[in-house]
Amino acid sequence: MKPRNFLRWGVTAGLAAVLSLTALQGQYADPSRVVAVAVPDEVPLAVVSTEFADSEIRPRGGALVIGLDGQVRLRNTGAGRIRGITVAVSAAEAAFGGRAVVALSSLNVPPGEIFFLKLNLRLLRPLPAPAGAVVRATVDGVLYDNLTFAGPNRLDSERKMTVRELEARRDREHFRAILEAAGKAGVMQAMQSSLRQQAERPTLAARLAGRSGAAIAVAAKPRKLELAMVGPAHAPLLLDRGSVLVTGAHADAPVFRLLNRADRPLRSFELGWLIRDEDGILYSAGSVPMDAARPLAAGAAFSSAAKQRFAFRPTRSGSAIEGMSVYVRHAQFSDGRIWIPSRSDLEAAALLAVVPVSAEEQRLTGIYRERGAAAVAEELRKFE
Repeated sequence: MKPRNFLRWGVTAGLAAVLSLTALQGQYADPSRVVAVAVPDEVPLAVVSTEFADSEIRPRGGALVIGLDGQVRLRNTGAGRIRGITVAVSAAEAAFGGRAVVALSSLNVPPGEIFFLKLNLRLLRPLPAPAGAVVRATVDGVLYDNLTFAGPNRLDSERKMTVRELEARRDREHFRAILEAAGKAGVMQAMQSSLRQQAERPTLAARLAGRSGAAIAVAAKPRKLELAMVGPAHAPLLLDRGSVLVTGAHADAPVFRLLNRADRPLRSFELGWLIRDEDGILYSAGSVPMDAARPLAAGAAFSSAAKQRFAFRPTRSGSAIEGMSVYVRHAQFSDGRIWIPSRSDLEAAALLAVVPVSAEEQRLTGIYRERGAAAVAEELRKFE
């Protein structure tokens, strides 16, 4: 190519890119073109308006970088008070970074009232740009104050939101009892105590690590530790046997067998993991959900898959693992009902200062930090 032709080609390509970018920005200048909100027929919600004027959509390489910043106004058209909502947000179903899930809990929306769903997300979508809205938000489900659910439930939203609501009720009842017994001064003391525990609580991350593969590259020889189970005697699962391989401050490949000691079949459950280090400190290593291939009958056993691995990695370097235990965070029966431990259960098992703080307790302590004990007391009374 001659230099003059090359220069002409470069100017033409640059002008085309500018025009394409201008057209793209103009296409989404109208906020209604940014997000399309879909409400399934079985969900009694109405979209009042969408406001995404502050969102930014820019091409980068072969993709659109979508910075969502706005909200959807929804009206409760049902007969019950809404406690939670889960929404699937998608710019590209199959693309990395193209999907997100937004879940709100501890709502208190009566019939006919409008509430806001805020979306502050960063998503990616391959080019070319779509002709319609660049993002689609679909309501996956709504949970009501009587624990009924409406929605397609493609994201297992019913179970997740019900667990959060049961934990929220448990913790609101606890703090409401303090309010009735000791007034706002008692609430202030309880909030301060919770904030201290949240700041001091050491945690680790537990994750499914797929099927067994290469061993951890460490010099020390692995040793086998027996697993223990902690928690209330009336928990629906009992640890029959279990062990885990530990190498210094690393642990993986736990093998365990659990018995369903409830009088009903179990559909799913979630185990919380605890690690005790060489200093005797007990801390949470996260939790891992378990779904049985079929309902686990009363008296039946559940065994971890032989080729399935879990991985635990410490945040404190140089502290060896001396013990590991598990507890049942929640369990769902085949009829849909869910069991969670009470605060007295957690306290009796010395777990209250170790296990993760519920989303509701974090929300209440956040209100206290911003607006004080009087605002927490007012919030607790809303749910009476």
